[in-house]
Amino acid sequence: MTPQVILINKGDKWKVVDSSCKWKRASVTGYELFQEPKLFYPFCSTTEKKEAKVFGTLLTWPEDHLFAKKLQMCNRIEGYEPGRKHGLYKRAVVEATVVAEDGNQSQSSRPTEENPETIMAYIYFQEKSQEQKEKCTAFPNGDWLQSKDSNEDVHRPSSAVDSKSSKEYDKNTETTIDPKK
Repeated sequence: MTPQVILINKGDKWKVVDSSCKWKRASVTGYELFQEPKLFYPFCSTTEKKEAKVFGTLLTWPEDHLFAKKLQMCNRIEGYEPGRKHGLYKRAVVEATVVAEDGNQSQSSRPTEENPETIMAYIYFQEKSQEQKEKCTAFPNGDWLQSKDSNEDVHRPSSAVDSKSSKEYDKNTETTIDPKK
């Protein structure tokens, strides 16, 4: 069965969500969350760590044609083209576990920890080496929006080298340091 759900964790400045969209908070295991220096958005990357989890928003639409349109929109946003080997993001089908509802569901039908709801969903991710990940800000709690708002549970490397200029970028102060000065 083809998933009819998209998992996002970046907010919605692209207006993917509309009045017919339903959403649920969910988590996915087998992925970690990072952000590259000087970029304003995070990325998921696969991991072997069994405890690793990423949180995001599951989006659904009531009609197949709307879902197909929104999936194509997300593909464009993420630079994903089916069948293309080289691109910024890859896409996979994952099992997502619902952790919170959108409030439109009766209390008795909501999933619980003892009886979780799982949904097959699309997720966009980047393949990065461990060395590449170590140069990024890590979000061990897997929730970028929560970490971004609270600045909690964020691991920043002390510095990363800007390969174009041999300058170091200090993530704590978000400034570029020229070692020649």
